[in-house]
Amino acid sequence: MRFKAYITLFFVIISSFGCGLVYGQTQEPSEINSDYISASEFLSQLQINRDIDKAFDEEITRAEFVALVVRCVNMSGLNANEDAFIDCAQSPFAREIAVAKELGITTGTSQNMFTPNGSVTYQVAAKMIVSALGGSVIAENNGGYPTGYIKLAGSLDIFSGIIQADSALTVGNAYVMIMNMLTSPVTLITGITGEDFIIETDYDECLLSRNFRLESVSGVVTTAGMYSIRDDYTQNNMLEIDGKTYKTHIFNPEKYLGYTVDAWYSKDENMVCAVYCGGENKTVEIKAEDVISYNNNKLEVFANNRNRSYSIERGFTYVVNGRATVHSSENFAPENSTLTLIDNDSDGRFEFVNVAKKQYFVIKGINLDENTIYNAKSTPDSISLDNDDGHYCKLTVGSKDADIYSLSENTPLISWQLQDWCEVLY
Repeated sequence: MRFKAYITLFFVIISSFGCGLVYGQTQEPSEINSDYISASEFLSQLQINRDIDKAFDEEITRAEFVALVVRCVNMSGLNANEDAFIDCAQSPFAREIAVAKELGITTGTSQNMFTPNGSVTYQVAAKMIVSALGGSVIAENNGGYPTGYIKLAGSLDIFSGIIQADSALTVGNAYVMIMNMLTSPVTLITGITGEDFIIETDYDECLLSRNFRLESVSGVVTTAGMYSIRDDYTQNNMLEIDGKTYKTHIFNPEKYLGYTVDAWYSKDENMVCAVYCGGENKTVEIKAEDVISYNNNKLEVFANNRNRSYSIERGFTYVVNGRATVHSSENFAPENSTLTLIDNDSDGRFEFVNVAKKQYFVIKGINLDENTIYNAKSTPDSISLDNDDGHYCKLTVGSKDADIYSLSENTPLISWQLQDWCEVLY
Protein backbone atom coordinates (compact mmCIF):
# COMPACT_ATOMS: atom_id res chain seq x y z
CA MET A 1 0.00 0.00 0.00
CA ARG A 2 1.78 3.17 -1.21
CA PHE A 3 0.35 5.30 1.60
CA LYS A 4 2.34 3.39 4.23
CA ALA A 5 5.58 4.49 2.65
CA TYR A 6 4.89 8.08 3.66
CA ILE A 7 3.18 7.98 7.05
CA THR A 8 3.51 5.66 10.02
CA LEU A 9 0.24 4.13 11.10
CA PHE A 10 -1.34 6.33 13.79
CA PHE A 11 -4.13 5.89 16.26
CA VAL A 12 -5.41 8.83 18.24
CA ILE A 13 -6.30 8.85 21.94
CA ILE A 14 -7.12 12.35 23.23
CA SER A 15 -9.07 14.02 25.99
CA SER A 16 -11.55 16.80 25.35
CA PHE A 17 -10.08 20.27 24.85
CA GLY A 18 -11.75 23.54 25.72
CA CYS A 19 -10.81 27.19 25.62
CA GLY A 20 -11.10 30.04 28.02
CA LEU A 21 -10.13 32.96 25.79
CA VAL A 22 -11.87 35.69 23.92
CA TYR A 23 -9.53 38.25 22.38
CA GLY A 24 -10.32 41.89 21.79
CA GLN A 25 -13.82 41.79 23.20
CA THR A 26 -15.46 43.95 25.85
CA GLN A 27 -18.68 42.48 27.18
CA GLU A 28 -20.87 42.07 30.21
CA PRO A 29 -19.58 39.66 32.89
CA SER A 30 -19.80 36.15 31.51
CA GLU A 31 -17.86 32.97 31.53
CA ILE A 32 -16.10 32.59 28.20
CA ASN A 33 -15.66 29.12 26.78
CA SER A 34 -15.04 28.57 23.07
CA ASP A 35 -13.30 25.55 21.59
CA TYR A 36 -13.60 27.16 18.16
CA ILE A 37 -11.56 30.25 19.03
CA SER A 38 -8.65 28.36 20.55
CA ALA A 39 -8.55 25.78 17.77
CA SER A 40 -8.69 28.48 15.10
CA GLU A 41 -5.96 30.51 16.81
CA PHE A 42 -3.72 27.46 17.12
CA LEU A 43 -4.18 26.38 13.49
CA SER A 44 -3.58 29.94 12.32
CA GLN A 45 -0.27 30.14 14.18
CA LEU A 46 0.83 26.98 12.36
CA GLN A 47 -0.52 28.29 9.01
CA ILE A 48 -2.74 25.21 8.71
CA ASN A 49 -6.00 27.08 8.12
CA ARG A 50 -4.50 29.72 5.83
CA ASP A 51 -6.70 30.88 2.94
CA ILE A 52 -9.85 29.79 4.79
CA ASP A 53 -11.65 32.99 5.74
CA LYS A 54 -15.06 31.94 7.01
CA ALA A 55 -17.21 32.29 10.10
CA PHE A 56 -17.32 29.31 12.45
CA ASP A 57 -20.96 28.53 11.61
CA GLU A 58 -20.41 28.40 7.85
CA GLU A 59 -20.06 25.08 6.05
CA ILE A 60 -16.57 23.95 5.18
CA THR A 61 -16.00 22.64 1.65
CA ARG A 62 -14.42 19.36 0.68
CA ALA A 63 -11.42 21.19 -0.77
CA GLU A 64 -10.89 23.23 2.40
CA PHE A 65 -11.16 20.21 4.67
CA VAL A 66 -8.74 18.15 2.59
CA ALA A 67 -6.28 21.05 2.72
CA LEU A 68 -6.47 21.06 6.52
CA VAL A 69 -5.86 17.32 6.72
CA VAL A 70 -2.91 17.33 4.30
CA ARG A 71 -1.29 20.27 6.10
CA CYS A 72 -1.63 18.39 9.40
CA VAL A 73 0.54 15.54 8.12
CA ASN A 74 2.94 18.17 6.70
CA MET A 75 2.93 16.63 3.23
CA SER A 76 1.82 19.60 1.13
CA GLY A 77 5.14 19.66 -0.73
CA LEU A 78 4.86 16.09 -1.97
CA ASN A 79 4.99 15.71 -5.75
CA ALA A 80 1.55 14.76 -7.00
CA ASN A 81 -0.46 14.91 -10.20
CA GLU A 82 -2.62 18.05 -9.94
CA ASP A 83 -4.65 16.85 -12.93
CA ALA A 84 -5.85 13.80 -11.00
CA PHE A 85 -9.31 15.35 -10.69
CA ILE A 86 -10.61 17.31 -13.66
CA ASP A 87 -12.80 19.64 -11.55
CA CYS A 88 -10.01 20.98 -9.29
CA ALA A 89 -7.87 22.99 -11.71
CA GLN A 90 -9.23 26.32 -10.49
CA SER A 91 -9.28 25.45 -6.80
CA PRO A 92 -6.77 27.30 -4.58
CA PHE A 93 -6.31 23.95 -2.83
CA ALA A 94 -5.52 21.95 -5.98
CA ARG A 95 -2.09 20.90 -4.71
CA GLU A 96 -3.41 19.62 -1.37
CA ILE A 97 -6.22 17.75 -3.15
CA ALA A 98 -3.70 16.05 -5.44
CA VAL A 99 -1.50 15.11 -2.48
CA ALA A 100 -4.54 13.75 -0.64
CA LYS A 101 -5.27 11.40 -3.54
CA GLU A 102 -1.62 10.36 -3.71
CA LEU A 103 -1.63 9.48 0.00
CA GLY A 104 -4.95 7.66 -0.13
CA ILE A 105 -6.75 10.24 2.01
CA THR A 106 -9.46 10.62 -0.64
CA THR A 107 -10.54 8.87 -3.81
CA GLY A 108 -12.90 11.65 -4.88
CA THR A 109 -16.59 11.47 -5.58
CA SER A 110 -16.02 9.52 -8.82
CA GLN A 111 -13.06 8.31 -10.85
CA ASN A 112 -12.09 11.76 -12.16
CA MET A 113 -14.14 14.12 -9.97
CA PHE A 114 -13.57 15.46 -6.46
CA THR A 115 -16.40 18.05 -6.13
CA PRO A 116 -14.18 20.60 -4.33
CA ASN A 117 -17.00 22.97 -3.42
CA GLY A 118 -19.28 20.29 -2.03
CA SER A 119 -20.12 20.06 1.65
CA VAL A 120 -18.44 17.66 4.06
CA THR A 121 -20.42 15.13 6.06
CA TYR A 122 -19.14 13.79 9.37
CA GLN A 123 -18.73 10.39 7.70
CA VAL A 124 -16.48 11.84 4.99
CA ALA A 125 -14.50 13.86 7.55
CA ALA A 126 -13.94 10.74 9.65
CA LYS A 127 -12.79 8.78 6.60
CA MET A 128 -10.29 11.46 5.56
CA ILE A 129 -8.81 11.82 9.05
CA VAL A 130 -8.62 8.10 9.76
CA SER A 131 -7.04 7.53 6.34
CA ALA A 132 -4.49 10.31 6.96
CA LEU A 133 -3.60 8.72 10.29
CA GLY A 134 -3.10 5.36 8.60
CA GLY A 135 -6.15 3.61 10.01
CA SER A 136 -7.87 2.61 6.76
CA VAL A 137 -7.04 -1.07 7.10
CA ILE A 138 -8.57 -1.25 10.57
CA ALA A 139 -11.66 0.72 9.53
CA GLU A 140 -12.19 -1.49 6.49
CA ASN A 141 -11.89 -4.59 8.65
CA ASN A 142 -14.50 -3.20 11.04
CA GLY A 143 -17.36 -2.50 8.65
CA GLY A 144 -15.76 -0.30 6.01
CA TYR A 145 -17.23 3.04 4.98
CA PRO A 146 -18.94 4.68 6.73
CA THR A 147 -19.47 2.47 9.79
CA GLY A 148 -15.89 1.37 10.32
CA TYR A 149 -14.47 4.88 9.94
CA ILE A 150 -17.08 6.52 12.16
CA LYS A 151 -16.61 3.83 14.82
CA LEU A 152 -12.83 4.18 14.75
CA ALA A 153 -12.88 7.99 14.70
CA GLY A 154 -15.30 8.02 17.63
CA SER A 155 -13.25 5.59 19.70
CA LEU A 156 -10.15 7.70 19.01
CA ASP A 157 -11.93 10.89 20.19
CA ILE A 158 -11.68 12.67 16.83
CA PHE A 159 -15.13 14.12 17.59
CA SER A 160 -14.18 15.20 21.11
CA GLY A 161 -15.31 18.74 21.88
CA ILE A 162 -17.86 19.04 19.08
CA ILE A 163 -21.59 18.46 18.80
CA GLN A 164 -22.04 15.87 16.09
CA ALA A 165 -25.00 16.36 13.81
CA ASP A 166 -26.42 14.93 10.63
CA SER A 167 -25.91 18.22 8.81
CA ALA A 168 -22.80 19.30 6.94
CA LEU A 169 -19.62 19.97 8.88
CA THR A 170 -19.11 23.60 9.92
CA VAL A 171 -15.80 25.45 9.96
CA GLY A 172 -15.77 25.58 13.76
CA ASN A 173 -16.31 21.86 14.19
CA ALA A 174 -13.77 21.12 11.46
CA TYR A 175 -11.15 23.15 13.32
CA VAL A 176 -11.76 21.24 16.55
CA MET A 177 -11.51 17.89 14.75
CA ILE A 178 -8.25 18.95 13.11
CA MET A 179 -6.94 20.18 16.47
CA ASN A 180 -7.70 16.77 17.96
CA MET A 181 -5.89 15.13 15.08
CA LEU A 182 -2.76 17.29 15.49
CA THR A 183 -2.18 16.95 19.21
CA SER A 184 -3.21 13.37 19.85
CA PRO A 185 -0.75 10.81 21.22
CA VAL A 186 0.40 8.28 18.64
CA THR A 187 -0.43 4.61 18.89
CA LEU A 188 1.37 2.13 16.65
CA ILE A 189 0.30 -1.32 15.52
CA THR A 190 3.35 -3.45 16.28
CA GLY A 191 1.99 -6.88 15.43
CA ILE A 192 -1.00 -9.18 14.93
CA THR A 193 -2.15 -12.09 17.10
CA GLY A 194 -4.81 -14.07 15.32
CA GLU A 195 -7.46 -11.50 14.41
CA ASP A 196 -6.31 -9.01 17.07
CA PHE A 197 -3.82 -6.19 16.61
CA ILE A 198 -0.98 -5.56 19.06
CA ILE A 199 -1.06 -1.85 19.87
CA GLU A 200 1.49 0.34 21.67
CA THR A 201 0.82 3.99 22.57
CA ASP A 202 3.58 6.60 22.66
CA TYR A 203 2.28 9.54 24.69
CA ASP A 204 5.40 11.56 23.86
CA GLU A 205 4.62 11.58 20.13
CA CYS A 206 1.93 13.21 18.01
CA LEU A 207 1.76 14.71 14.53
CA LEU A 208 3.26 17.97 15.80
CA SER A 209 6.30 16.27 17.27
CA ARG A 210 6.79 13.65 14.58
CA ASN A 211 5.91 15.56 11.41
CA PHE A 212 6.68 19.15 12.49
CA ARG A 213 9.59 18.43 14.85
CA LEU A 214 8.05 20.49 17.65
CA GLU A 215 8.14 19.82 21.39
CA SER A 216 5.54 20.77 23.97
CA VAL A 217 5.59 22.64 27.26
CA SER A 218 2.63 23.24 29.56
CA GLY A 219 2.06 25.68 32.38
CA VAL A 220 0.97 29.18 33.39
CA VAL A 221 2.25 32.08 31.26
CA THR A 222 4.01 34.65 33.47
CA THR A 223 5.71 36.64 30.68
CA ALA A 224 4.08 37.24 27.31
CA GLY A 225 5.42 39.61 24.68
CA MET A 226 5.81 42.95 26.46
CA TYR A 227 3.70 41.85 29.45
CA SER A 228 5.34 40.31 32.50
CA ILE A 229 4.74 39.90 36.22
CA ARG A 230 8.52 40.31 36.74
CA ASP A 231 9.77 43.74 37.88
CA ASP A 232 13.08 43.36 36.02
CA TYR A 233 11.62 42.40 32.65
CA THR A 234 13.19 44.42 29.79
CA GLN A 235 12.79 42.16 26.75
CA ASN A 236 10.24 41.75 23.99
CA ASN A 237 8.59 38.91 22.07
CA MET A 238 9.19 36.33 24.78
CA LEU A 239 7.03 33.74 26.54
CA GLU A 240 7.76 32.45 30.03
CA ILE A 241 5.88 29.20 30.67
CA ASP A 242 6.30 27.05 33.74
CA GLY A 243 9.40 29.06 34.67
CA LYS A 244 11.12 28.58 31.31
CA THR A 245 11.65 31.38 28.78
CA TYR A 246 11.19 31.03 25.03
CA LYS A 247 11.33 33.33 22.04
CA THR A 248 8.18 33.64 19.95
CA HIS A 249 7.08 35.11 16.64
CA ILE A 250 3.32 34.69 17.13
CA PHE A 251 1.21 37.85 16.91
CA ASN A 252 0.15 39.53 20.14
CA PRO A 253 1.43 36.95 22.66
CA GLU A 254 0.36 39.36 25.44
CA LYS A 255 -3.12 37.86 25.36
CA TYR A 256 -1.83 34.70 27.05
CA LEU A 257 -0.57 36.29 30.29
CA GLY A 258 -2.02 34.44 33.26
CA TYR A 259 -3.45 31.51 31.30
CA THR A 260 -2.53 27.85 31.51
CA VAL A 261 -1.40 26.84 28.03
CA ASP A 262 0.05 24.03 25.97
CA ALA A 263 2.76 25.54 23.78
CA TRP A 264 4.68 23.93 20.94
CA TYR A 265 8.21 25.07 20.24
CA SER A 266 11.26 24.37 18.10
CA LYS A 267 13.99 23.09 20.41
CA ASP A 268 16.79 24.14 18.04
CA GLU A 269 15.61 27.76 17.97
CA ASN A 270 13.98 27.82 21.42
CA MET A 271 11.05 29.38 19.54
CA VAL A 272 7.38 28.93 20.44
CA CYS A 273 5.42 28.46 17.22
CA ALA A 274 1.90 27.86 18.54
CA VAL A 275 -0.04 28.19 21.79
CA TYR A 276 -3.25 26.44 22.82
CA CYS A 277 -5.41 27.33 25.85
CA GLY A 278 -7.28 24.37 27.25
CA GLY A 279 -10.57 24.05 29.05
CA GLU A 280 -8.99 24.50 32.48
CA ASN A 281 -9.07 28.26 31.81
CA LYS A 282 -12.26 30.08 32.79
CA THR A 283 -12.47 33.79 32.10
CA VAL A 284 -14.79 36.61 33.10
CA GLU A 285 -14.62 40.17 31.75
CA ILE A 286 -15.98 43.00 33.90
CA LYS A 287 -16.37 46.71 33.25
CA ALA A 288 -14.95 48.92 36.00
CA GLU A 289 -18.24 50.80 36.43
CA ASP A 290 -20.00 47.52 37.27
CA VAL A 291 -17.76 46.77 40.27
CA ILE A 292 -19.48 47.36 43.64
CA SER A 293 -16.72 46.35 46.05
CA TYR A 294 -13.76 44.11 46.75
CA ASN A 295 -13.26 42.73 50.27
CA ASN A 296 -11.87 39.53 51.77
CA ASN A 297 -11.09 38.04 48.36
CA LYS A 298 -14.66 38.56 47.13
CA LEU A 299 -15.42 40.80 44.16
CA GLU A 300 -19.00 42.04 44.05
CA VAL A 301 -20.40 43.14 40.69
CA PHE A 302 -23.75 44.45 39.48
CA ALA A 303 -24.42 43.95 35.77
CA ASN A 304 -27.30 42.83 33.59
CA ASN A 305 -29.68 43.75 36.43
CA ARG A 306 -28.23 41.21 38.82
CA ASN A 307 -25.56 40.90 41.50
CA ARG A 308 -22.64 38.54 41.01
CA SER A 309 -19.88 37.51 43.40
CA TYR A 310 -16.48 36.21 42.29
CA SER A 311 -13.96 34.42 44.51
CA ILE A 312 -10.38 35.66 44.11
CA GLU A 313 -7.52 33.32 45.05
CA ARG A 314 -5.44 34.32 48.07
CA GLY A 315 -2.07 35.49 46.76
CA PHE A 316 -3.52 36.23 43.32
CA THR A 317 -1.60 38.30 40.76
CA TYR A 318 -2.96 41.80 40.04
CA VAL A 319 -1.77 43.15 36.67
CA VAL A 320 -2.36 46.63 35.27
CA ASN A 321 -1.53 47.15 31.59
CA GLY A 322 0.91 44.27 31.54
CA ARG A 323 2.78 44.76 34.82
CA ALA A 324 2.11 43.18 38.21
CA THR A 325 1.42 45.82 40.83
CA VAL A 326 -0.06 46.26 44.30
CA HIS A 327 -3.85 46.38 44.43
CA SER A 328 -6.10 48.23 46.83
CA SER A 329 -9.61 47.38 47.91
CA GLU A 330 -10.65 51.02 47.46
CA ASN A 331 -9.45 51.21 43.84
CA PHE A 332 -9.64 47.60 42.69
CA ALA A 333 -11.18 48.65 39.37
CA PRO A 334 -9.60 51.92 38.13
CA GLU A 335 -11.73 54.33 36.11
CA ASN A 336 -11.84 53.67 32.32
CA SER A 337 -10.68 50.10 32.75
CA THR A 338 -11.79 46.56 32.02
CA LEU A 339 -10.98 43.65 34.32
CA THR A 340 -10.30 40.15 33.03
CA LEU A 341 -10.52 37.53 35.77
CA ILE A 342 -8.64 34.31 35.00
CA ASP A 343 -9.21 31.00 36.75
CA ASN A 344 -6.42 28.95 35.17
CA ASP A 345 -6.96 25.69 37.06
CA SER A 346 -10.77 25.37 37.15
CA ASP A 347 -10.95 25.47 40.95
CA GLY A 348 -13.59 28.20 40.98
CA ARG A 349 -11.20 30.90 42.23
CA PHE A 350 -9.44 33.46 40.02
CA GLU A 351 -5.64 33.47 40.14
CA PHE A 352 -5.06 36.48 37.85
CA VAL A 353 -6.78 39.85 37.60
CA ASN A 354 -5.67 41.61 34.40
CA VAL A 355 -6.65 45.29 34.28
CA ALA A 356 -6.65 47.18 30.97
CA LYS A 357 -6.63 50.86 31.88
CA LYS A 358 -7.21 53.26 29.00
CA GLN A 359 -5.73 56.71 28.52
CA TYR A 360 -7.02 58.79 25.65
CA PHE A 361 -4.54 60.65 23.49
CA VAL A 362 -5.05 63.05 20.58
CA ILE A 363 -1.97 63.81 18.49
CA LYS A 364 -0.97 67.46 18.56
CA GLY A 365 2.43 67.10 16.96
CA ILE A 366 4.88 64.52 15.59
CA ASN A 367 8.68 64.77 15.87
CA LEU A 368 10.19 62.30 13.44
CA ASP A 369 13.77 63.10 14.50
CA GLU A 370 13.01 62.28 18.14
CA ASN A 371 10.50 59.54 17.24
CA THR A 372 7.99 61.14 19.60
CA ILE A 373 4.29 62.04 19.42
CA TYR A 374 2.76 64.88 21.48
CA ASN A 375 -0.66 64.99 23.07
CA ALA A 376 -3.22 67.75 22.45
CA LYS A 377 -5.74 67.28 25.25
CA SER A 378 -4.75 65.00 28.12
CA THR A 379 -1.93 63.23 29.90
CA PRO A 380 0.57 61.87 29.09
CA ASP A 381 2.04 64.92 27.35
CA SER A 382 4.13 62.83 24.97
CA ILE A 383 5.01 59.26 24.07
CA SER A 384 8.45 58.25 22.84
CA LEU A 385 8.40 55.43 20.33
CA ASP A 386 12.05 54.51 20.94
CA ASN A 387 12.90 51.22 22.60
CA ASP A 388 15.78 52.59 24.66
CA ASP A 389 16.53 51.62 28.25
CA GLY A 390 13.81 48.99 28.44
CA HIS A 391 11.05 51.29 27.14
CA TYR A 392 8.74 49.67 24.63
CA CYS A 393 6.01 51.18 22.53
CA LYS A 394 3.82 49.25 20.16
CA LEU A 395 1.60 50.83 17.51
CA THR A 396 -1.22 48.67 16.19
CA VAL A 397 -3.85 49.29 13.53
CA GLY A 398 -6.39 46.50 13.79
CA SER A 399 -4.24 43.38 13.75
CA LYS A 400 -1.26 44.94 11.95
CA ASP A 401 1.78 46.70 13.35
CA ALA A 402 2.21 50.36 12.42
CA ASP A 403 4.89 53.05 12.75
CA ILE A 404 5.14 56.80 13.37
CA TYR A 405 5.03 57.57 9.63
CA SER A 406 1.43 56.34 9.43
CA LEU A 407 0.26 58.81 12.11
CA SER A 408 -1.10 62.30 11.55
CA GLU A 409 -2.13 65.28 13.65
CA ASN A 410 -5.54 65.16 15.36
CA THR A 411 -5.54 61.35 15.21
CA PRO A 412 -7.29 59.97 18.33
CA LEU A 413 -5.40 57.19 20.07
CA ILE A 414 -5.98 54.95 23.06
CA SER A 415 -2.79 54.23 24.97
CA TRP A 416 -2.25 51.50 27.55
CA GLN A 417 0.62 52.78 29.70
CA LEU A 418 2.49 51.62 32.75
CA GLN A 419 6.04 52.10 33.99
CA ASP A 420 8.49 51.41 31.18
CA TRP A 421 6.34 50.78 28.13
CA CYS A 422 3.16 51.68 26.33
CA GLU A 423 0.97 50.19 23.67
CA VAL A 424 -0.89 52.57 21.37
CA LEU A 425 -3.99 51.41 19.53
CA TYR A 426 -5.72 53.55 16.93
